[in-house]
Amino acid sequence: MKKKVSKKFSKEVISFDKKNFYSSILIICFFILSFVIYLFFFREGPFENSDSGEIGSPAFFECISKVSKLYVQEWCSHCTNQKKILGEGLKLIETIDCGVEEDKCLDITATPTWIINDKKVLGVQSLENLAKLTGC
Repeated sequence: MKKKVSKKFSKEVISFDKKNFYSSILIICFFILSFVIYLFFFREGPFENSDSGEIGSPAFFECISKVSKLYVQEWCSHCTNQKKILGEGLKLIETIDCGVEEDKCLDITATPTWIINDKKVLGVQSLENLAKLTGC
C-alpha cells in the first residue's frame, strides 16, 4: 500500500526587524570607516618616525639631500625600485632624470647612480646603506 504524499508546502514567515537591520549596517559601516582611518593615518611608511636622525624621517631625507644627488632614467626598472624605497622622501632629494637632462649626466654610465660626498655609488641603495654612506 502506497502512502499519499501531500504536495502542500508550508510557508515560513520571516520576521524583519528594521531596528536590528539598521543597527547591524551601522556597526559594519563603523568598522569599515575605522579600518580606512587606520590605513590612512597609521600605516607605516617612509615618514613613520619624525624624530630627527631616525631612518625614514623627514630629517633623515633632508640630511641625505645635503650631501647627495640621485641620477635616474624614466624607463629604468632599478630606478623605479629605488624610488619605491625612498617613497615620499624622494621629494626632498635632488633627482636628475638623465633622459631629460642629458648634459648633467655626461659622467653617469648607469642608473640609478648616487653622488654622495663627491663619490659615485652605483645601483639601488637601501635606506640603511644610505645612512651609512651619508653619515645621516
